Amino acid sequence: MNGDSQTPDPVVPTATVSYHRASQLKGSTSIRLQLEQEHLIESRVSVFSAPVFVDGQKLRVKWGNTLRFSVEDAGVSRACVLVTEQGKDGWPATVPRVVALLVDEEPVRLKHEPLRDDTTPFDEQVVEREPEPEPATPAPIAGGRAEFAEWLESEPYGIAHLASRLEPRAVLTERGLPPGIAGLHTETFPVDRLSLLGGPAVGITAAEWPRNANGTRLAHVATLSLAAVNDALEAARGGQPEGKPGLPATGVLQIFHDLTETYGWEPADRDARGWVVRWLESPDFTHLTDSPDDVDLPTAACQAYAVVGSHSIPSSMEFAHESFDVFDAVERAGEEINRAWTRQRTGDPDAAVVPVTHLFGHSQSGVDGDVSAVLSAALPLTAAGDEHRLIVDIESWTTLDAWFGDAKPLEVWMRQSDLEARAFDQAWCLIRTDA
Repeated sequence: MNGDSQTPDPVVPTATVSYHRASQLKGSTSIRLQLEQEHLIESRVSVFSAPVFVDGQKLRVKWGNTLRFSVEDAGVSRACVLVTEQGKDGWPATVPRVVALLVDEEPVRLKHEPLRDDTTPFDEQVVEREPEPEPATPAPIAGGRAEFAEWLESEPYGIAHLASRLEPRAVLTERGLPPGIAGLHTETFPVDRLSLLGGPAVGITAAEWPRNANGTRLAHVATLSLAAVNDALEAARGGQPEGKPGLPATGVLQIFHDLTETYGWEPADRDARGWVVRWLESPDFTHLTDSPDDVDLPTAACQAYAVVGSHSIPSSMEFAHESFDVFDAVERAGEEINRAWTRQRTGDPDAAVVPVTHLFGHSQSGVDGDVSAVLSAALPLTAAGDEHRLIVDIESWTTLDAWFGDAKPLEVWMRQSDLEARAFDQAWCLIRTDA
């Protein structure tokens, strides 16, 4: 024995990875990472969102196959890199497949469990599974609050107690309206009761077209009929008085944006002037101006919409810390609501389920600590009783396909005090890259 001390070999970090394909549109990947302590990394993918949770905390990240984050392990911050892939070699697109996991630049030894696939025929299942649930009762999207609440209190949604959190909203639907500018010229709806996503803008000339701080012209995203919105919200309230003053009842709300240059996640984004939100009290609908040639648009989108009153529930992302049963109940309720809207909008009972564009109500992407922090910094609340309100939530799965990145929604937020003062220049636009 020479008395030299020997340093033991470092313990190689290990992780067990489990995969679950719950349906054609939903899946999840769970990683149990063993360092000094055990850590849980989860990715839950659906057509509406793909959040990642690390030890129960939702990460604010742009969606991608390489994810960087850190974990607090026995008082030490450990840097992690997760590499995944989807939809390759027959692997389902809704289940991220782990390719590599690094901790402090060292590879983690991975143990992959078999894919649990609940979409395969029963006799092909390797593991026993519960019987298929009864077909869901369609969400009563056109019903009143009482009918909607009764549906939410039924199985399997009742465990989440969502009825008390219903909020009225005005939903855009293209049902019966042809694409293009022709949709504004129908016998079904007066032109001043129609809203428009993409296409020409009302009440503006090419010379007046808004630009960002770099001089680049913005894209015309939306012109929304406020008379139609007001009527829709009044119908959703069932004639009950408005709880808090909302948008004007006349004219249009117009939104311009630079699409993928200014995301709205930093308070300094206001200096970029990457969006314009304005109210036109008496627009001339006979004066429509096409986007100037130098406006760079992902697609030549143009679609007229009618506006329908309905109700909304919070996103399942706001229930991430609840039990799995509660989270799943909210997720299923949200999916059924959007399924009903997709059928209403398209007339196709088999159409792929997508989110909606709506005014007021709950954010379809959820409001977590990161979103609240951004709004608090960008729109500080100084007046007593003031609050942040979601004004518009615009999906980019259909008409505005890929306008805000990979099907990310655009949200417009305002302080209640600014809304009442008609200070639309204070509106804050947020591209939900975390959704």
